[in-house]
Amino acid sequence: MYFLTKSVYSATACLLTGVFIDLDHIPDYLLYSKFKFSINDFFETCNNYKLKKFYLILHSYEIPAILWIIYITGNNTVLLGFNIGYTIHLLVDQFGNFSKPFTYFFTFRLIKKFEKVFNKD
Repeated sequence: MYFLTKSVYSATACLLTGVFIDLDHIPDYLLYSKFKFSINDFFETCNNYKLKKFYLILHSYEIPAILWIIYITGNNTVLLGFNIGYTIHLLVDQFGNFSKPFTYFFTFRLIKKFEKVFNKD
């Protein structure tokens, strides 16, 4: 990102966004575990798709779509880094996880009542 924009801020925004989007797994896990937290169980539960509901508020294509529109109107390099980090994260998840085609649309999960939308089996 730095080579594209020559901005440390843009590169930092890209990196942090790409990593911290995954924080939205924590509320889903806490609901599943009845608010008991174990780091080992957290990774076991999430990596093996044991959750019964998938809210994953930040894992939604609707968010970067809005942010790209905002970027186009303002052309801010930090927002560019943020958007690229966000979009790449979602695309890697979309094609790297056992998800249905529309899983990463919040509206799809809402229509499905946030029921299990991943299919590892």
